[in-house]
Amino acid sequence: MHIKKEFMIMIVTLYQIHCNVGMSKYKGLHTKEIGDGMCIRANGSISPAGEFISEKLNLMFAMRFLSPGVDANYSLCVTDNENNRENIKITATRDFNMDMGYKNLFIKEKRKKEKKTTYLEDYHQTVIGMFPSLTGSLSIHTSRKDSFIRFLQFEHVSKHKIDILACLFLLAEGVDIPLKVEHSKTGPVLVLKEIIAKSEKENKPENTQESEEEKNKFSITMKGMCSIEKEDNAFKDKNMLQTRAADVINFFINNKTNPDIREGGEYAEPRTYEEFKTGKFLNNARWLIQYYIFKYLDGEEKIIEFAKTVYSMLKECIEQKKNEGSNNEVKYLESIIDKCFVKSSNANTSNAKHRAGILTTIYKEFPLEDVFPFSGSIDAPEYKAISSYNRKEDSFDSSNIYSNCVEAGLLSLFCCLAYDPKTKEYNIDHMGEVSPDLKRFFDTYNKQLETDTYEMHMEWSKVVADLENENIRYLKENRNELAPGIINMLYVIAEITGRYSEEEKSLKELSTLLEEDDDTKKDMLFKKVKLYLKELILSLSKKYTIEKNSKLAKRRIMAYCLSMSKCSNIKKQVDIIGSVVITYKYLNLEGGIKLNHTIEHLQATSFYSNTSILTNKNINKICNRKRRFEGMPEKTLTDFLLMHYIEKILGEEKDSSKYSEENIDLSGKNNYFYPIEKLFLYNTFKTAKDRTNMIHCIRKCLIGYPLEEIDPWARLLSNMIGSLPLNDLNTVQNVFFNPMYRGGLYKSFCTKVSVPSTTVDRHINLCKEYDWYLHYINNSSLLSGNLEILKIYLVVDGHKSCFFTAIIRIFDSPTKIKLFSILTRHGTSISPLLEIEAFLNGIDRKLPEYKAVITANDMWLVWLKLSFESDKFNKITSMLFDKIVVDENFITKGGIKYEYTDENINMSISKFKHAYFCQKVVVNVHGLIKNNPEYAKKLSYLLETHDKFL
Repeated sequence: MHIKKEFMIMIVTLYQIHCNVGMSKYKGLHTKEIGDGMCIRANGSISPAGEFISEKLNLMFAMRFLSPGVDANYSLCVTDNENNRENIKITATRDFNMDMGYKNLFIKEKRKKEKKTTYLEDYHQTVIGMFPSLTGSLSIHTSRKDSFIRFLQFEHVSKHKIDILACLFLLAEGVDIPLKVEHSKTGPVLVLKEIIAKSEKENKPENTQESEEEKNKFSITMKGMCSIEKEDNAFKDKNMLQTRAADVINFFINNKTNPDIREGGEYAEPRTYEEFKTGKFLNNARWLIQYYIFKYLDGEEKIIEFAKTVYSMLKECIEQKKNEGSNNEVKYLESIIDKCFVKSSNANTSNAKHRAGILTTIYKEFPLEDVFPFSGSIDAPEYKAISSYNRKEDSFDSSNIYSNCVEAGLLSLFCCLAYDPKTKEYNIDHMGEVSPDLKRFFDTYNKQLETDTYEMHMEWSKVVADLENENIRYLKENRNELAPGIINMLYVIAEITGRYSEEEKSLKELSTLLEEDDDTKKDMLFKKVKLYLKELILSLSKKYTIEKNSKLAKRRIMAYCLSMSKCSNIKKQVDIIGSVVITYKYLNLEGGIKLNHTIEHLQATSFYSNTSILTNKNINKICNRKRRFEGMPEKTLTDFLLMHYIEKILGEEKDSSKYSEENIDLSGKNNYFYPIEKLFLYNTFKTAKDRTNMIHCIRKCLIGYPLEEIDPWARLLSNMIGSLPLNDLNTVQNVFFNPMYRGGLYKSFCTKVSVPSTTVDRHINLCKEYDWYLHYINNSSLLSGNLEILKIYLVVDGHKSCFFTAIIRIFDSPTKIKLFSILTRHGTSISPLLEIEAFLNGIDRKLPEYKAVITANDMWLVWLKLSFESDKFNKITSMLFDKIVVDENFITKGGIKYEYTDENINMSISKFKHAYFCQKVVVNVHGLIKNNPEYAKKLSYLLETHDKFL
């Protein structure tokens, strides 16, 4: 085989990419022939690049957890003690197993006779089925006995898994693959028939058995033997029907000809960048299966095998259609080959090189790699559903599986402890006499974990599963599935690092304190655990001296615990739950891992500094390469993803207004019709902080639009709440203790949340809300939105007065002018103010929560005062004067009745003339008073009652 020099340059570049983005095992992927001199197209549907970029953009995370097509299963109840504000009780649940595709009950009722669901309903249910994600982190793995991933893992299915995935891939492309779920006496069977041309079948004798039945390539029962735990903790084998797997497969079969996802359909793959920016492709079965395939296939050999299978099936389909004389279908099938594969001698090498070079430039320099293994291009290991391990027999039981979230968290921790920044490899020699299994593991997996394989997790299981130390707790009776909990984690660390004998006394002391019911000793326990953990982590970390390596010696390692509490896990075992955080600092950069222990799981997440690292030279290089392929015809989804990824990175680097103008914005018109999928493209939802900020941002953008519970935006916001750590007080404070929630603007998407208004009133942070309101006024000119917020702020208690009058005092003049201009249609009308008057008059002031609400008459005094800020309001000043009713029995601050004498009124007029108002305003008011002396009395009343405004 002869390969052009330019093609080899492209491959070298791709190799650099794959090394730097955590895919080094795919370095030969695009050079391997898969048949007929064909290779995998670098920007095609069978290249991992599209999935990698989608993952970096958190797109599947958004579709699985946040999309309005998902009905997240959670609840939250918050209460406090009126006499003790610090005594806040939070009760929250979140069951990812119970998430469902959202079904509109009203539409469902109308379709009752049809018994059909829509494509989107089925699509989101399939997303949930393919990404069960039991801990809240996106994952294809689950310990459920009935799941798509479990079906693929069964021994009788595993040998056909590549064929199954290839079928689903081609079905999503619209290819008529003969895959069916058939029903038999023993249950459903998955059948793939040989692709045989009809003309060949018709020529066979009618009386032969072969003419009556097509030959099956495979016929697989959709049942599998699973080990089920009974009430007495014993296990029983049961042949489980794989209903969820059948649902996933049937989704692709049923939608192979769906016009909505074919070319030109509502959710079709984009043909232009403008189509891409709508984000509609996120609802396409093609994108879903492609993303899944590259999460499931974790090595180059498996992807090559998959590509060969797809190519072989396509060739058979083309041959069949040629025999049938279906020329249009032949052309369509050939177009799929062009999308996926390319002749090695005809590769568009120059353009492929420029595409590849962009990611290389982005990731080739990452200073955090000098201190930390998970520096953005490589993520912490994800949990898997793995088989139970028997240490004595050194064997695995595939019928008894579990989700190894605690084990995966420990693996992430040891990757950090074993990481040698000097060599960028894992080495545990500095830990001393560790267990043979731990040493063997890191001898085998001594490179950065660029591919997170199932086999690697099985090997890690040999390190931490079925340990003999009786102090180490497991959730399964066969001593598999480590129990979450910080102390249990410390026991495991001590055991596998060979330190248990010297640490036994300290660990026993912690366990003794843990078992005591005396709450007064909890603080002592937490303090000792924090100190012990810090010393243990630092003692196991790789160190450098200034003399040997001054650069590496500058990295700083910190270990600490957050949000600690004593709890019983699902097996009633008491331990400490909370977060263990290890940070690595170098220069102005910071990275680390967070191990969040809950009563059911351990969730490990890596984090790293967002500090800009791209130089101007590299930015220019990226821009130049981007321009080279932007003008090329027939770009693919992978190309559009890369273009968007570049714009996002450069937009963040340069705070680009061109990038941000595509995003939803307070000042934008028709925000309600902004595509939610586009929101996922142009925003970050990775962390809880990101999502909390976006909840407030989205609701602000939609103020003025009524949101019903069934509204897509309401469902999106509800799911965003469900994705947060709801047991955390900071989450509750940041999301719910604000006027927006108190005023009912969150009502439509908080149907699963209960936080009493009295609790909110006692905990609203006024200073934070000042900033929030100021930002809204300065960035939104929407009248309906400003009226809606104003009504809320008028009924919220601002300590000694209503919230609005408390906040208006500290606004500067430009802000007051901006607000009043919006509320008066640029100084031409008081109709919006009349709406506020009607609102205030309709409030039942007998209710205690409305005791501080300003009266409608006092509100007109506030409006009159605001009109003095600018002469642009001169046209409506007389209207405002007319609305004011003077209180003849007004009592001054000194406790005496105010008399409206000529002397007092003249003093008020003089005081007004000398206040800091525009001269045109003063002249206008003076003229109004001259024409209507009653206005002088009203001005005197204003100045006496609201002197603090001047």
